[in-house]
Amino acid sequence: MTTDVVILEQIGHIALLTLNRPSARNAVNPEVAVRLAEAWRRVRDDDEIRVAVITGTGPAFCSGMDLGAMIPLVTGTRKPEDEWDAALVADPAASLKAILRDFDTTKPVIAAI
Repeated sequence: MTTDVVILEQIGHIALLTLNRPSARNAVNPEVAVRLAEAWRRVRDDDEIRVAVITGTGPAFCSGMDLGAMIPLVTGTRKPEDEWDAALVADPAASLKAILRDFDTTKPVIAAI
């Protein structure tokens, strides 16, 4: 059984994004980066969504990038091991889009920490 590491729900005109890696304090690994970048695209492109709220499960909102997973991959010292690694290697900017750097969003984003 797999668990979604990023959950996107729409409640009326609100998009609720939940980081769901509580065992890693919701650190952003390749899968989270790719899925979060896709979620932000969906939020941006959906005219019914007026605002986004991002939160995390467990005791931490987000502990930042999962450096042990990300640095070796983006520096090339580790080869892609799964579809998420491959997607991040194919689109290195996904990690920046995941944290809303170099990504245009016209909707307010609230961090529910």
